Amino acid sequence: GLMPNFWRYPIDNDLGNGFNKRSGVWKDIAQNLQVKAVNWNRINSKAALVTVESYYPDIESNCITSYMIYGSGDIVITNKLIPGNKPIPKLPRFGMAVTLPKDFDNLAWFGRGPQENYWDRKSGAAIGHYVGTVWEQYTPYVRPQENGNKTDVRWLTLTNDKGVGLMVLGDNIGFSAHQFPMSDLDHFGREAPNRHGNEIKPGDLVSLNIDYRQMGVGGDNTWGAKTHEQYTLPATEMEFSFRIRPYNSKKEEAFKINALSVPALTGLDKLNAR
Repeated sequence: GLMPNFWRYPIDNDLGNGFNKRSGVWKDIAQNLQVKAVNWNRINSKAALVTVESYYPDIESNCITSYMIYGSGDIVITNKLIPGNKPIPKLPRFGMAVTLPKDFDNLAWFGRGPQENYWDRKSGAAIGHYVGTVWEQYTPYVRPQENGNKTDVRWLTLTNDKGVGLMVLGDNIGFSAHQFPMSDLDHFGREAPNRHGNEIKPGDLVSLNIDYRQMGVGGDNTWGAKTHEQYTLPATEMEFSFRIRPYNSKKEEAFKINALSVPALTGLDKLNAR
């Protein structure tokens, strides 16, 4: 299921400037997650709101995740991070992660592409409509690390060979989709599953990351230069929303997929189920 996600497996530049150590607390905070409350409210005959209040003791911070569930099957998710008084390091990313069946390996998106792109590394990736397989999004660096991200995305679809799957809509969100568990990108220690990028093979699942934003990759050098400040994520209160919609490519002729047909997130929770 969907879970708040704050970590990215370090890239070479992160290792060079020690970011993985400075912000390492974000990697495993979900292990000690404490769910404080789950509330629900029937809005009307077509919608219900479920809210989950969570606490992360490692950083003494709260997270509120709400699900506006419509009778059409649409779900609008809002995730909000509320830091406490304890000083905490910058975030590698702020988003949510979900695991999908391996059959959902056909990908399409409207955003920057076709190659991987990041907050501070995207001007060479044009905004457009792109299609491909999930496996094709993997970049096999010599050392396993974060890869395959897409930015400024309005929507994406993941479907099986029959065209059935899901659509994610958002306001310039980021995402990455891979055909293996994200933990395969961890190359530290003797227990690491893979030590080299070419050792990663397609698995029996699809890992989908849906992000408000991921910090930039830097690159002034690889031996100490940090990511420029304007491309970092200080630990302040932040939130973002996106919509998940059941999708069938063979039945979507009436829904013309282009930039003008995608509803803005503002006021999505007020929309009636179609």
